[in-house]
Amino acid sequence: MPEEPKPETSTPPIEPETPLATPLESPTSPELFNSETPANETLNVPQPEIAPVAAAPVLTTPAASFGSGETQPGAQTTPPKKSKKKLVVGLIIAGAAALLIGGGALAYNFWYQNPNKVVADAIVNAITAKTVSATGTLEVEAANYTIKVEATGKNSLEANSNMAVKVTYTADDVSYVVDGEGVYSAEGDIYVKLNDARELANSIEEQSNGDVSFEVFDGVINKVDGKWIKIGKEDLGDVSEEYEKSQKCVADVSKQLEEDASFRKAVENETKDLYKEHPFIVVGDKLGSRTINDQGSLGYKLTGDEQAADDFFTGFGETQLGKKFIECNDEIDFSDIVNASSDNEGENAGTTEAEIWVSRFGHTVTEINIKSEQDDTKGSVVLNPVFNKNEKVEVPTDTIPFSELQSDIEKAYEEYYDSYYDDLYMDSDATATEFN
Repeated sequence: MPEEPKPETSTPPIEPETPLATPLESPTSPELFNSETPANETLNVPQPEIAPVAAAPVLTTPAASFGSGETQPGAQTTPPKKSKKKLVVGLIIAGAAALLIGGGALAYNFWYQNPNKVVADAIVNAITAKTVSATGTLEVEAANYTIKVEATGKNSLEANSNMAVKVTYTADDVSYVVDGEGVYSAEGDIYVKLNDARELANSIEEQSNGDVSFEVFDGVINKVDGKWIKIGKEDLGDVSEEYEKSQKCVADVSKQLEEDASFRKAVENETKDLYKEHPFIVVGDKLGSRTINDQGSLGYKLTGDEQAADDFFTGFGETQLGKKFIECNDEIDFSDIVNASSDNEGENAGTTEAEIWVSRFGHTVTEINIKSEQDDTKGSVVLNPVFNKNEKVEVPTDTIPFSELQSDIEKAYEEYYDSYYDDLYMDSDATATEFN
């Protein structure tokens, strides 16, 4: 009897109750394990941005429990080994950065901010500047009077310059304030203005106890009060022609410094080399730091070396820039600058203290302080320059011609003398009649 075929038996595939986990998703990871998580829910764990990984076969995941979805007690996963390459590279970069920063700080403090370099750079930058604007004060205090001068000035690449000056004079019983402005144009014209001229005249009359009177000039004073007076080339004659030539020449030099990079570089190098050879400023004590015109500045006490200064300025006359200045004005004698100032000091020069403040990064002068004392007189100067700022200088248009003002003054004098001699003759006639 034939055997009946035995029914084929096969094991049905086991369907896991939970999605198969990749090693990164394994619920056996200590950071992700949560006994309260239902077996039929998938853990929502943020995944790092890595390339997709195919789900590992069930049989290679020892921690997975087939059919129950639970984690086998004691099951462990082997964490991936961390690469040490990134750590080594990071340490190298950090070390290099530390060396660069440290080396840069040393170079900054010991070379760039070396006091002699700071002051030398400032002097060279001042000499080779294309333009300069400045504000300053000068004060003099003596036993019986004081003078204070407040001034501002600026020039442009077009060689137009202006200055405003306010002078306050105070003596024992009097006090005067003179407030004026001036403009010098590249064409050779000069413009002047006296502010508050009427008030000044009245103040002088009142404080003179009747000894001074401007009555004869009342018309002229009222006419010029706060008005620009133009002293043109035609008023200055030959002097104007020389001045116009000089101004135009200076303007050309300024523009060449601005536009010709090779010329400017040559001028800077010549001036630096000359100052290195003859450093006429001796840097003394440090004065710390402060902010001047929004610039962090370093301060130093200064003294001068007269012989080095004489050698420097004599040599400067032979540089490209010095020769151009001499071409603009042949009366300039660089070799006599120091000698002339020494002669003016005389035997009793008194005492002088000087300070310089220089911008921390640009190495340009931000302030100069000078104090002096001689006998019973004290003086001080504070100057705050700004270099290479091409500020526009407006040339006045509403002006009084100098020739017109000159005519008015002559007419006032004539009227005064006519009145004076009329009074004199009348007095003489009266005396003669009385005598007879």
